[in-house]
Amino acid sequence: MAMYNRALEPKDYTLGIVDNDPLVLELLTHYFVASHAPLHNESLTRWYQQSAQVNPLSPRELQALDYYSQGKTTLFIAHKMNVGESSVKTFVKRACKKLNVRSRTEAIVSCVRNNWI
Repeated sequence: MAMYNRALEPKDYTLGIVDNDPLVLELLTHYFVASHAPLHNESLTRWYQQSAQVNPLSPRELQALDYYSQGKTTLFIAHKMNVGESSVKTFVKRACKKLNVRSRTEAIVSCVRNNWI
């Protein structure tokens, strides 16, 4: 098991080791210290799993979903992105397929959960 500095842990909490890789351990330790929040082993594991996900979306797909998350209309997004409304809808359709979700709302939720938008 990798070693870590117990002095970096907040009082009365234990840092859960989810991987023996020293780089992962260092990353988790820095996150744990920077968050200033009492994290339990499950929280660290959940954070590690979410952070490990790779963003499969193109910048245009993310941009369209980000605008939709702000409540913008398809027409507004099309003007901002200098494309047609059908292109905006295509960006969202491709994003939904890549994220394996059924709706634009589910795609936005997935992006927000993964801190992509």
